[in-house]
Amino acid sequence: MTLLATVRSHRRTRAFTLTEMMVTVGVIGLLMAGLMTFYQDSLVTMFESEKKSLINMDMRSITEEMTKEARNANHFVMYESFNQDFRNVPADAQQSDEYFYDPNGWSTDYLSGDASDAGVPAENVDSDFDPASYFRKRDGESGDFLLLITYGDDLSPYDTGTGTRYPDDVDYTKPVVKLVGYFRSVENASAQTGPVRKFTVYPTGSNRFKPIEELIPRPELASTFPVVIELSKGLANQRLFYNFRDTSIMVNGQIIHGSNAKRVTDTYNFTISPRG
Repeated sequence: MTLLATVRSHRRTRAFTLTEMMVTVGVIGLLMAGLMTFYQDSLVTMFESEKKSLINMDMRSITEEMTKEARNANHFVMYESFNQDFRNVPADAQQSDEYFYDPNGWSTDYLSGDASDAGVPAENVDSDFDPASYFRKRDGESGDFLLLITYGDDLSPYDTGTGTRYPDDVDYTKPVVKLVGYFRSVENASAQTGPVRKFTVYPTGSNRFKPIEELIPRPELASTFPVVIELSKGLANQRLFYNFRDTSIMVNGQIIHGSNAKRVTDTYNFTISPRG
C-alpha cells in the first residue's frame, strides 16, 4: 500500500470529535424537548376538549330535563338545602316556639308573632300555621334545593277559599300527585362544590294532602338519589337556584369536570317556569 492510500484510508475511518458529538447531542435534545412540549400540549388540548364536550352534554341534558319537568309542574318551592331540618318542625307549632333555623341569619324574633313584622301575616299571629313554610325561599332569595310540585284535580272545584299557609296562596284541596326535587350537595365546603341530584315522589292515598315538607325524602337518603351533574358550583349568591318573583326559577352555576390536578369549568344560566 502506498503512503497516499494509507492517508486516505485513515481519513475515511476518522471518528467524531468531542465537539461534534456535543453539538449533535445538543441538537437532538432540543428536538426532543420540542417534541415533548408539543406532546404535552396536545394531551392538555385533548383533555380540555373531552371535558368541555362532557360539560356541553351536561348543560343540554339538565336544561332540557328541568324545562320539561317545570312545564309539567304547577308550582315550585325552594329551600336553602336538602339537609335543612324543616321536616321535624311540629305541625302544631306556634310562631313563638323555638323550632326554627335559617342559615341566612333569621332569628326566632322573625317568627315571634309581632304584628308589626310585615313578613308575618296578621291572620297567622299567635295562631296555628304551617311553620315549615318559613324555610321556603321567597322572591329574590337563593337556595340549593328546588322542588317542583304537580297537583291533581281539585276535589272541591266550587270551593273559592284560599290556603293560609304563608307564603303560598294556593288551594290546598288539590292533591299533590308528583314531586320532583333537584338539590346540590356541597361536599367541598371551601370550594363550595358538589354534585346535583334528583328525586321523584308520587304520593298516594292520604299522603297526597299532607304538607309538602312531610313528603320530602329524609336527608340521610340524599346519596341514594341519581346524580344529574357530577360536580357543580352555585353562582346565585353561592347557591344554584334563584327565586324570581315567585313565578320562575333562575338556574345559575358552573359545571366542573376533571381532577384536582386539572379542572375544566363552564357557566350555565337558564330560566324555567312551572305552568301554574
